[in-house]
Formats: sequence, C-alpha cells, structure tokens
Amino acid sequence: MTAQGYEFRLITNADDLLRARFAALGVPSPELVKHHFTRVIPPMPFRAAHRKLELFAAFATGAFGPAVALIDIDTLLLRGWPFAIEPGVLLGYDIGPHTTPAVIANDLSWAGVAGTTRWWGGEFLAGDAAAFRPLAKAVERLWPRYLAAVPTLCHVGDETMTTAALAALTVRDVGGEGVQRWWSSRTKVRQQASSREALTAALVHLPADKAILGRYADPAVSLDGFPSAYRRHVAAKLPVRLLAGVADRLRGRPIQYLPRLGR
Repeated sequence: MTAQGYEFRLITNADDLLRARFAALGVPSPELVKHHFTRVIPPMPFRAAHRKLELFAAFATGAFGPAVALIDIDTLLLRGWPFAIEPGVLLGYDIGPHTTPAVIANDLSWAGVAGTTRWWGGEFLAGDAAAFRPLAKAVERLWPRYLAAVPTLCHVGDETMTTAALAALTVRDVGGEGVQRWWSSRTKVRQQASSREALTAALVHLPADKAILGRYADPAVSLDGFPSAYRRHVAAKLPVRLLAGVADRLRGRPIQYLPRLGR
C-alpha cells in the first residue's frame, strides 16, 4: 500500500524477517525478546516515539542482557561498532549542533535545565543495566512535568524527555565516528556533514529516507554498495530541493539549507 509517496509492505511476522536478514548477512540470529508496553501516553505529536522511554526501565532490570543499545529502525550499521560499553556509563549521540541554543533552552526550561547546548538524539543510547537505572528513575520523576509542559515545547518527543533526564548523568558522546544523523531534505540549521562524511560513521540515521531503507529491509536485497546507491538517490532529489528553496525566496519565506553530497 502507499501513502504520501511512500511504499509500505505489511509485515506479518517481523521475527522471521529479522532472522532472514541475519542469515543473509551470515550472522547467527540473536534471541528475540518482546516487550509489552504499558505506559499510558496521551494524544500528542510523535506519540509512538515516547514508547522508547519505557524501555529504559526494562533495560535497567537486566532482562535484555548486561549491555544493551536502543537503536532506531531507520538507521544502518555500516561497519563494526568502534566503542566499548563502560560500566555505569551511557553512550549517546549529542545532536545539539542540529538545533539552536534558543530551542534547547526553551525545551528544557520546564525541567530546570539551563546553560547547556547538548541535546541527546533518540536514535541511539547504549550502556549496561546499571547505567540505565538512574535514567529510568529520572524519567519517572520528570514525566508528569513533561506532560504539563508539552504545549510550550518546540520539539515534542522522546528526545526532550531523555535530554532532561540525562542532564545530571554521565553520558559519553559517540557522535562522529560512532553515530551520525543526516537529512536528505532541507533543514532549518545547516548540516555540518556532507552525505559522504556522514556515511563514514558506524551507525548512520537517515530519518528522511525511510522509503529507500524499506527496500533494503528485504533480506533478498544485499547491503553491498549501499553508500553509492544512497548518494545517487539523494542526488536525484537535490534539484527538487533547490527549486523549493528558490520558491521560498520568491515568497519571502525563511531560508532552509540544502544537504551536501560531498566529493
């Protein structure tokens, strides 16, 4: 079925799809453990993304193993993970440069967090069970205040809650070599990396490209050559993005920045 230009396929058994992908990669299939979500989340933007917050408490129990990572589904692991899990330390991705200090200040004021330029991305968070325990407790403590603050926020989502909860905790930023987020669409803040630079990370998050990522979810499609195929995909979109920018200028709208492919 299709919706807004995206193609979706109904997955009747996600377990089988995952096992088939691991088999295609020649990697032993891990044990697949399901989690039943119980947190009541009122109607709000990015409602489903708030489910991630409940996983912090589950990870803290050790039921998912001594070391765990929360990774968004619209990411790709392009090479071996370069960082080790340190006892009691969370590994995260600081995407503060992708937003503005004014937005960060506004969206953390409800939690009493001030003077920070850090904003932790929701696509990746890893650590041992001990590292997730204080995070889970902070989320529970802040949740009612967050719900009350939602109407005042620029960004409503799990990242706001997670960033507020991590403010007093030890987090190691693994952005750059470990994780990068890259938008093939226009952005309000200029992206520091080109697509070529972003694709050098071990884990790359491509939130504007779920359509092409969906094709690669098929175990029959090889991941070999993905960076080159992806860059061709983005290059085909850039002329349309450029025309949209010209139209915005003519209409007096705020400037948005084009993504860069890189050489």
